Amino acid sequence: MPNDAGEHRARVIIVASGARLKRLGIPGEAEFEGKGVLRCADCDGPFYMGQDVVVVGGGDSALQEALVLAEFARQIHLVHRGAQFSARAGFVEALGRHANIHVHWRTRVDTVLGGNAVQSVRVHELDEAKQAEILCSGFFAYVGLEPASEFLPDAIARDAGGFVLTGADLQTGMPGIFTAGAVRSGFGGLLTHAAAEGFAAAESAATEVPG
Repeated sequence: MPNDAGEHRARVIIVASGARLKRLGIPGEAEFEGKGVLRCADCDGPFYMGQDVVVVGGGDSALQEALVLAEFARQIHLVHRGAQFSARAGFVEALGRHANIHVHWRTRVDTVLGGNAVQSVRVHELDEAKQAEILCSGFFAYVGLEPASEFLPDAIARDAGGFVLTGADLQTGMPGIFTAGAVRSGFGGLLTHAAAEGFAAAESAATEVPG
């Protein structure tokens, strides 16, 4: 494998480093990564056939993944801190058609527990101010994205979430550096949007940056 480390010179840089799922930052989450703490229901759902799993979140991603898992798991515990979902209506309606999805409103997950793998989660019921334990073998958290932008210079402006701010031409505040896709503030969220932005950034770079 060639060693590409070191200093490189370029007239233009297009940053398309994407984003990753946020972690809850709770005890056990990192410890059981890949041992029941998972990120992709489509990929890992079939491994939980007939088992109980926990999904955390109330947006589109959480409900969409819960619906995928409903085809495999015996019981899906959907844990949400709020009193209503922020997901689009179609996902909320679909959720109601699955008897094996149980919603825990106004509840947060405090700890992931287990031995060699996930065995349960400890939750805090916010209105009752009490703790409870949910038995499960799989744990999926969908509480938003964080951009892979930490390697960029501080001079490149970000929004409050760390996503890179650009102009309409997708150029950052640092001349010659453009962004495209999920790392950019205002990204539409679909792969087709990312591809279109990559093409647009390349076009902008070709016309706006001197050769």
